[in-house]
Amino acid sequence: MIVEHCYVRRDGRYHSRQLGIHDDSVIPGLAQLARVVKTCDTVVGVQLAHVGGRATHESIGGQPVAPSDGVMSPGGREPLRALTLPKLDALEEAYIAGARRAVEAGFDCVQLHGVHSFLLCEFLSPLK
Repeated sequence: MIVEHCYVRRDGRYHSRQLGIHDDSVIPGLAQLARVVKTCDTVVGVQLAHVGGRATHESIGGQPVAPSDGVMSPGGREPLRALTLPKLDALEEAYIAGARRAVEAGFDCVQLHGVHSFLLCEFLSPLK
């Protein structure tokens, strides 16, 4: 079983009620989720995600990010801010830390969530 995608950084959150895996403080709650699912004799995994341009100013408290400057968010809601190479390095570290937290919480596997025009998918688009 794969639970919903968890944001690896606060600027990658889709909505306020989404699961996060962005900080060590969330490990106990995620561990409880993994334990409960495993009581049904199943393997449980978690998706790691950053929603990129699908985020909104309201959901993250700032300007959403994307691979390139000058691109508008889906639906033309707001302009997106380009990720610089140092910010990409930090994002890579956030994914690594998220995977470590998933293992510490007792998940059996992790999956990189790269669809629905989220950030990983945006890097594949010639429009972003």
